[in-house]
Amino acid sequence: MGKAMEEYREVLETMVEATVKTIKSMMEQTKKLVERVEEGQVVEVRNTQRGVGGGEKAKVLRGMRMNYTQAVRRAKHEDIVLRTKAKMKQVIINNGKGGEGWKELSEKELVEKAKIARELMGIQGMDGPKVEFMSARKLKNGGVLYELNSTEVAEWLSKRDVCKAFLKKYGAEAVVKDRVYNVFVEFVPTSLGNMPAERLEMVEEVNGLHSGELTIARWAWAPQAWHANQRVAHLILACTMEVGANEVIKHGLVMEGKRVMACKLDQEPRQCLKCQRLGWGHIASKCK
Repeated sequence: MGKAMEEYREVLETMVEATVKTIKSMMEQTKKLVERVEEGQVVEVRNTQRGVGGGEKAKVLRGMRMNYTQAVRRAKHEDIVLRTKAKMKQVIINNGKGGEGWKELSEKELVEKAKIARELMGIQGMDGPKVEFMSARKLKNGGVLYELNSTEVAEWLSKRDVCKAFLKKYGAEAVVKDRVYNVFVEFVPTSLGNMPAERLEMVEEVNGLHSGELTIARWAWAPQAWHANQRVAHLILACTMEVGANEVIKHGLVMEGKRVMACKLDQEPRQCLKCQRLGWGHIASKCK
């Protein structure tokens, strides 16, 4: 019960954070528009349209206008892009002992701890990029979320041999949480079986992917909820590499002799189609 409440609280915090960012973005856009009006830029645009035919003028003005829905969608899209870029520069370190010895440390001390571990890596850290730990945030599960100076640094630190050397100096049975990129694969033949995760090696081999590039596979809708003659269903895949996920989205995959297309999995909280509850881990097929 306590774990469920923590997950629900994290969902709410994420939703509130996204809403605040969206409102701030809309306020900034409104401020810029007001400044343009005060400077006479809008009037100037209208004046430049004189001499243009009625139909052409109306077409140009329609193209310039943005309604409320478009503004909200644009702000939401920009917010998602910013959050995605920010996540790509993050690394999460969990403690095998449940966070003992970390909870008493401040964020500043955690940043210094990571810097010292990086400096003590020796030869294994000499060929890497310039690593800067910008900030640290303590997580409720006892882990620490570090923000690094670039995406390249985060990817370098996530490499198996580099990560092992870093964690050895970091201590306290630390482990780096694996980063995955989820994709939504549409209309996959149900002949793949009720346990698609057991067929990942075959899927990797058929599609020329590296071994271990696909780590998780689960049906979007539980097989128990399929109708008797169902032939296709949607599948959720987790890729360990961003490049691999992008290739899957761009070219699709061959599964059970059929080429299927994929798209990026929406990470926003979803709404149960049965009870209308918002949040992760609760879907209509399992709703009571």
